[in-house]
Amino acid sequence: MNTKSKIAIAAAATLLAGVAVASLPAAAHDRTSSSSSASVGHLEQDHAHATVSATITGIPTTVTSSHQASHGAYFTAYKLSASATAVPASEPSTGGKRIGVRPDRGAAEPVISGTTLTATLGFPADVAGTSKYALYPSDGTAAILVTVNVSDAGVATVTSSRALTVAYSATVAADHPVGPRDEAGHGKRDGHKGKGGKGHGPRR
Repeated sequence: MNTKSKIAIAAAATLLAGVAVASLPAAAHDRTSSSSSASVGHLEQDHAHATVSATITGIPTTVTSSHQASHGAYFTAYKLSASATAVPASEPSTGGKRIGVRPDRGAAEPVISGTTLTATLGFPADVAGTSKYALYPSDGTAAILVTVNVSDAGVATVTSSRALTVAYSATVAADHPVGPRDEAGHGKRDGHKGKGGKGHGPRR
């Protein structure tokens, strides 16, 4: 076997190994109380995440796109200890991250149906184990406990204490800053009551 053949074989082996690694977090199973689908995808810098179905209700007829609708509602997520069995009685004053209801990165934009939009929320899923979050809807309804379990094989399951639903608010929409980075995965914290921008996943 000549030198060129050895190089070609080595390159092919490296390529196949890369494909195998990339395909590991390719599927997840839904066990949410709201019958939402969960999947594993990638955030910026190839961070794996689990997505779960969430709904915005009460969208006015003047709002015609899912992008506009996502401006009018959000959840503020706070990471809890893995042993937590309930959300805090009162919303914490620090450590929160706003997450918006929007399509998963790379997915087709969902369509508003009547006055309702169903899309997804994203949660970090690149570390095996259990993570828990308290979600406080922007409409002031009861907080939701979300549990993300990631197996050693990289398969994620997401469960929630109730359906992930939040009502649209024109006031919330008016306060939403519009800019070029207003898309999934680009939220940032602002320090006010621990709430940040419209990101696609809770703080790690």
